[in-house]
Amino acid sequence: MNLQNKTKQSGFTIVELLIVIVVIAILAAITIVAYNGIQNRAKTSSAQSLASNVAKKAEAFNTIESSYPANNTSFNATGAPAESRLDDAAAVTGSTTALPTDEKTVKYVRCGTGAKVVYRSAAENTHVVIGVGGANTAALAGSGNTTTPYSC
Repeated sequence: MNLQNKTKQSGFTIVELLIVIVVIAILAAITIVAYNGIQNRAKTSSAQSLASNVAKKAEAFNTIESSYPANNTSFNATGAPAESRLDDAAAVTGSTTALPTDEKTVKYVRCGTGAKVVYRSAAENTHVVIGVGGANTAALAGSGNTTTPYSC
Protein backbone atom coordinates (compact mmCIF):
# COMPACT_ATOMS: atom_id res chain seq x y z
CA MET A 1 0.00 0.00 0.00
CA ASN A 2 1.21 3.33 -1.02
CA LEU A 3 0.18 5.89 1.54
CA GLN A 4 0.55 9.45 0.52
CA ASN A 5 0.70 12.13 3.04
CA LYS A 6 -2.64 13.92 2.58
CA THR A 7 -3.04 17.26 4.23
CA LYS A 8 -6.30 19.10 4.32
CA GLN A 9 -6.04 22.69 3.13
CA SER A 10 -8.48 25.18 4.59
CA GLY A 11 -9.50 28.55 3.26
CA PHE A 12 -12.11 30.33 1.17
CA THR A 13 -12.71 29.80 -2.50
CA ILE A 14 -12.68 32.71 -4.92
CA VAL A 15 -16.45 32.35 -5.39
CA GLU A 16 -17.09 32.69 -1.68
CA LEU A 17 -14.90 35.80 -1.52
CA LEU A 18 -16.71 37.36 -4.49
CA ILE A 19 -20.10 36.73 -2.88
CA VAL A 20 -18.95 38.48 0.31
CA ILE A 21 -17.63 41.44 -1.70
CA VAL A 22 -20.94 41.77 -3.60
CA VAL A 23 -22.94 41.68 -0.37
CA ILE A 24 -20.73 44.38 1.16
CA ALA A 25 -21.10 46.53 -1.98
CA ILE A 26 -24.90 46.24 -1.84
CA LEU A 27 -24.95 47.24 1.83
CA ALA A 28 -22.66 50.20 1.13
CA ALA A 29 -24.91 51.41 -1.71
CA ILE A 30 -27.99 51.24 0.52
CA THR A 31 -26.17 53.15 3.27
CA ILE A 32 -25.06 55.93 0.89
CA VAL A 33 -28.58 56.42 -0.46
CA ALA A 34 -30.03 56.55 3.05
CA TYR A 35 -27.35 59.02 4.17
CA ASN A 36 -28.07 61.36 1.24
CA GLY A 37 -31.78 61.34 2.10
CA ILE A 38 -31.09 62.18 5.73
CA GLN A 39 -28.66 64.91 4.69
CA ASN A 40 -31.22 66.50 2.32
CA ARG A 41 -33.89 66.47 5.02
CA ALA A 42 -31.47 68.18 7.42
CA LYS A 43 -30.66 70.88 4.85
CA THR A 44 -34.35 71.45 4.18
CA SER A 45 -35.08 71.68 7.89
CA SER A 46 -32.34 74.28 8.29
CA ALA A 47 -33.65 76.36 5.37
CA GLN A 48 -37.20 76.08 6.63
CA SER A 49 -36.13 77.24 10.09
CA LEU A 50 -34.27 80.24 8.64
CA ALA A 51 -37.26 81.18 6.44
CA SER A 52 -39.65 80.87 9.37
CA ASN A 53 -37.36 83.07 11.46
CA VAL A 54 -37.29 85.73 8.71
CA ALA A 55 -41.10 85.63 8.45
CA LYS A 56 -41.44 86.05 12.23
CA LYS A 57 -38.98 88.95 12.24
CA ALA A 58 -40.93 90.59 9.39
CA GLU A 59 -44.13 90.25 11.43
CA ALA A 60 -42.38 91.77 14.46
CA PHE A 61 -41.15 94.65 12.27
CA ASN A 62 -44.71 95.16 10.98
CA THR A 63 -46.17 95.11 14.48
CA ILE A 64 -43.84 97.89 15.63
CA GLU A 65 -43.48 99.96 12.45
CA SER A 66 -46.92 99.30 10.86
CA SER A 67 -45.31 98.16 7.62
CA TYR A 68 -43.14 95.30 6.46
CA PRO A 69 -39.44 95.86 5.82
CA ALA A 70 -38.85 97.31 2.37
CA ASN A 71 -36.04 94.86 1.62
CA ASN A 72 -33.71 92.38 3.26
CA THR A 73 -31.33 95.07 4.56
CA SER A 74 -34.15 96.86 6.42
CA PHE A 75 -34.15 94.20 9.15
CA ASN A 76 -30.81 95.40 10.53
CA ALA A 77 -30.87 99.01 9.35
CA THR A 78 -30.18 101.80 11.81
CA GLY A 79 -33.35 102.51 13.72
CA ALA A 80 -34.92 99.12 13.02
CA PRO A 81 -36.65 97.61 16.05
CA ALA A 82 -34.46 95.27 18.06
CA GLU A 83 -37.16 92.58 17.88
CA SER A 84 -36.85 92.44 14.09
CA ARG A 85 -33.07 92.19 13.84
CA LEU A 86 -31.75 89.08 12.14
CA ASP A 87 -28.82 87.20 13.65
CA ASP A 88 -28.04 85.64 10.28
CA ALA A 89 -28.79 88.59 7.99
CA ALA A 90 -26.07 87.56 5.55
CA ALA A 91 -28.16 84.50 4.68
CA VAL A 92 -31.11 86.63 3.52
CA THR A 93 -31.15 87.97 0.00
CA GLY A 94 -33.49 90.51 -1.55
CA SER A 95 -32.72 89.80 -5.19
CA THR A 96 -35.84 90.10 -7.32
CA THR A 97 -34.30 88.31 -10.29
CA ALA A 98 -33.39 84.88 -8.96
CA LEU A 99 -34.56 82.20 -6.59
CA PRO A 100 -32.33 80.83 -3.82
CA THR A 101 -29.92 78.28 -5.29
CA ASP A 102 -28.98 76.54 -2.06
CA GLU A 103 -30.40 75.73 1.35
CA LYS A 104 -28.20 78.25 3.15
CA THR A 105 -30.02 81.34 1.89
CA VAL A 106 -33.59 82.53 1.81
CA LYS A 107 -35.14 85.33 -0.15
CA TYR A 108 -37.24 88.13 1.30
CA VAL A 109 -39.33 90.27 -1.04
CA ARG A 110 -41.89 92.86 -0.04
CA CYS A 111 -45.10 92.45 -2.02
CA GLY A 112 -47.61 95.28 -1.69
CA THR A 113 -48.87 95.28 1.88
CA GLY A 114 -47.29 91.91 2.68
CA ALA A 115 -44.09 90.04 1.98
CA LYS A 116 -42.85 86.67 0.79
CA VAL A 117 -40.04 84.52 2.07
CA VAL A 118 -38.72 81.84 -0.28
CA TYR A 119 -36.42 78.94 0.54
CA ARG A 120 -35.15 75.93 -1.40
CA SER A 121 -36.18 72.47 -0.25
CA ALA A 122 -33.38 69.98 -0.93
CA ALA A 123 -35.58 67.02 -0.01
CA GLU A 124 -38.14 67.86 -2.70
CA ASN A 125 -35.90 69.92 -5.03
CA THR A 126 -38.44 72.75 -5.13
CA HIS A 127 -38.81 76.27 -3.81
CA VAL A 128 -41.27 76.95 -1.01
CA VAL A 129 -42.97 80.30 -0.40
CA ILE A 130 -44.09 81.57 2.99
CA GLY A 131 -46.62 84.38 2.64
CA VAL A 132 -46.39 87.09 5.28
CA GLY A 133 -49.20 89.55 5.98
CA GLY A 134 -51.68 88.10 3.50
CA ALA A 135 -49.26 87.87 0.57
CA ASN A 136 -50.28 85.21 -1.92
CA THR A 137 -48.11 82.10 -1.51
CA ALA A 138 -49.10 80.63 -4.89
CA ALA A 139 -47.52 83.35 -7.04
CA LEU A 140 -44.11 81.76 -7.39
CA ALA A 141 -42.87 81.51 -10.93
CA GLY A 142 -40.63 78.57 -11.71
CA SER A 143 -41.07 76.37 -8.66
CA GLY A 144 -38.26 73.84 -8.66
CA ASN A 145 -36.35 75.99 -11.14
CA THR A 146 -33.52 78.23 -9.97
CA THR A 147 -33.31 80.38 -13.09
CA THR A 148 -36.85 81.71 -13.46
CA PRO A 149 -37.26 85.17 -11.90
CA TYR A 150 -39.41 85.52 -8.84
CA SER A 151 -42.20 88.07 -8.82
CA CYS A 152 -44.92 89.16 -6.45
